[in-house]
Amino acid sequence: MLIYDPEKLVVYVPRDRKFQSERLRTIIAATKKVAQDLGIRLDGVFRRNTSAVSVYYELNGSENWVYSDWESTLNENDIYDLIRGLAFALTYVHHRNPGGVLSNG
Repeated sequence: MLIYDPEKLVVYVPRDRKFQSERLRTIIAATKKVAQDLGIRLDGVFRRNTSAVSVYYELNGSENWVYSDWESTLNENDIYDLIRGLAFALTYVHHRNPGGVLSNG
């Protein structure tokens, strides 16, 4: 039996830009903690046409931006706080209004 998990966090890395692998590990570690705390999954790390390493909350095929790594001075705890704040708000809206629409528009 296939279980469909509609909520997830996804990390995207720039396809055509350089990024530091150590910085990516920091972002992934923070994102994993958020996913675990919220009881959703981290779907993975994928390449995409983005300007910076970014995290999205995805729900039933709709994606919502949560974090982009523009400020390289942030540590793992700061990144965690930022991602968790927005991801928590999105999961809260979804659970309070499961038939509602979450979109980028």
